[in-house]
Amino acid sequence: LGSGRRAFLAASSGGPWSAMASWALAGLACLLCLDMRASCAIEETEDVCTPVAGRARGPPSRAAAAGEQLLLQLGASSGGRRAAFGAASDDHSAEAEACLTVPSGHPCFAHVMWAKKTGITLQRDVYQGLTPASTFEEFQAWLHSHGLHSCPAPCASTAPSSPPPTRRGYYLQVQQDGARIPAHGQVRLYTIGTSNVVWETWPDQVHAMLVGLGYTVPKVNFTQPNYWSPSKRAPSCDNTWQFEHLETPRIGMVGWSSWGFAYDTQEDCAPAQFEGTFGQRGFRQIAGHSVSCVNAWQCEAVWMGSTEIVRLSDVAADTRGADIVMISNWMNDSKMHFGLYRCFKGEQLDPIETADLTIDSLRRLIRAIRSSNPAVVILVVARYPDPAGTRVGESSLDWVGELNARVRAAVESERDTFFVDYTFPNGEDMFQLRNAGHPNCRGDRVIATNALRLLYANRILARGLALPTGSQADECLGMTSCEAIMTKMCCQRAAMCHLDETGSCVPYRPEA
Repeated sequence: LGSGRRAFLAASSGGPWSAMASWALAGLACLLCLDMRASCAIEETEDVCTPVAGRARGPPSRAAAAGEQLLLQLGASSGGRRAAFGAASDDHSAEAEACLTVPSGHPCFAHVMWAKKTGITLQRDVYQGLTPASTFEEFQAWLHSHGLHSCPAPCASTAPSSPPPTRRGYYLQVQQDGARIPAHGQVRLYTIGTSNVVWETWPDQVHAMLVGLGYTVPKVNFTQPNYWSPSKRAPSCDNTWQFEHLETPRIGMVGWSSWGFAYDTQEDCAPAQFEGTFGQRGFRQIAGHSVSCVNAWQCEAVWMGSTEIVRLSDVAADTRGADIVMISNWMNDSKMHFGLYRCFKGEQLDPIETADLTIDSLRRLIRAIRSSNPAVVILVVARYPDPAGTRVGESSLDWVGELNARVRAAVESERDTFFVDYTFPNGEDMFQLRNAGHPNCRGDRVIATNALRLLYANRILARGLALPTGSQADECLGMTSCEAIMTKMCCQRAAMCHLDETGSCVPYRPEA
């Protein structure tokens, strides 16, 4: 079996690894692979789990789960530099006598690991020139250059200084035939939203996951995006190393609502009196309601930026170069009570009633994009629940669920348009402190994972993340004890855990 053979080669070339450990690791990998063959086939050249026709897929057996957990532990025992699956072997044959990449047990080793796993996230400014993605050898070299902990100069590493998430075995993957975008194909991303694409990282996490699955996400010379990465207000995440070097185009208009992206002009905005003053830019009629033409948070002119309108025709023309357009520009539509319903000329619309306005505006945008690019796939991201501090406000779950259901029914009636729904675990920190009301790194990762799941389920992508289903999916989502997670599949679904650079399942903090 490919995985077992690769594990043996990696283990047997690891210097301090014993022959017994080598054979044990190879055997465990084979055990896991054999167990998984009941529902899928492991390709020889990729760690891809491809469903086999006529075989029901289900959770791995206890033996397989235990095998993967021990593989993770054995990989960690070598200094955390070998992923449990498909890890590249260290080459010590050309080591010079003057250098030493310290092994486990050396007095320097624990200090290198602490700096790489903990120190860099606590005091990044101290470790000048390093990032969480820097190699073990680079951290050892830094300690050596500062005369710390008796660390010798390391030998040159053949590993890249920024280990790409595309390396074999980082994700456990599934693959299918007949999808629109083949494995290793090209995916051109485009995102349209408000502060939720500027102060959050989910578009970037989608991008990083696509790259990690082997897709090419090229840079396209789009003209409308005003951000190509998150703003400085976005949180730093434990997996920022996966996407901090990526350019992910997005139109992010802080405080706007969906109707700010649905028109070409403001000529239909009728001046009107409101609260004793002559309404600036007036109101237009949308689904039978008066809606302010001021595109800003709570329709307050004082919050307007330099852009007064994002022209619908300009966005439609720009997305001709996109394969997938992700839309999350309607998160503020149901929040007008914060501004005493100024946006609705004082009409106190119930949050669920705003669905009519949202649907009208989204349809205008979706149809304009579709007329310009008939082949494009459109994802509309669900509204997240209101928070209670940093946790899910359970009192909002019912009405937000009904609002999402109405919007979903409308947008999915449009061709090749899908609704990205998701659930945040209750009782866990899922929202930011810095940007109140916005999901944190955990919430963003949940959104991104569900976007990838949807693209695979609807045969848009030939290759996707292997994720649990049914009750196991719910169980994995809420797990907080990452060391108790025995499969990559479960870790890839978990909100509070993630795969680190070595492929181990470790805690995923709300913010780094």
